[in-house]
Amino acid sequence: MIKYFTIFLLVLGACNSNNENQITPVKDSITFLPIPKIENKEIIDTAFLVFWKEFTQVVKSSNQKIFTSIAADSLDCGADNEHGLTALNKFMATRFANLFDTALVNKFDSKDKIKFYDASFDEEYVPLYLIQQLKKGKDTTKEVVIEVSDAGDEPVEVTLKFIDTKNGYKFYGYDK
Repeated sequence: MIKYFTIFLLVLGACNSNNENQITPVKDSITFLPIPKIENKEIIDTAFLVFWKEFTQVVKSSNQKIFTSIAADSLDCGADNEHGLTALNKFMATRFANLFDTALVNKFDSKDKIKFYDASFDEEYVPLYLIQQLKKGKDTTKEVVIEVSDAGDEPVEVTLKFIDTKNGYKFYGYDK
């Protein structure tokens, strides 16, 4: 017992009152890295981002056959049609080239000019057959707002609208 007491006194004596032999607490010796802040960035679902990439490639190539497979049969053409529905074949013939002009298509690769949003949809402007094909529990659409021009007082924006169906995302309208 005296042996252990002697060792204890030696250890205690080694711990003197000057700071050079003090043990640094672990907390003070760890360098904490700052956590990066995400400023107003919404995490968007990856399935939509994959679809978005495919969509932009189809539009850039003007492949109307593939475009018709990733678009709804009736489209909400926004103010261009007083928010009425337009048949896809009529849209392809009369509005496709006007909507997807060079100014808009060139912005597809400008990340600072594109914003992705979740939005609720108005059943009045979504074809009934698409509403019936919605994924269970999905009552939102994806909207992609693209700033086409920033000349003038207010930027010119185009909003493209997509809906998540049981068969994947579909383009169902725009507002220009």
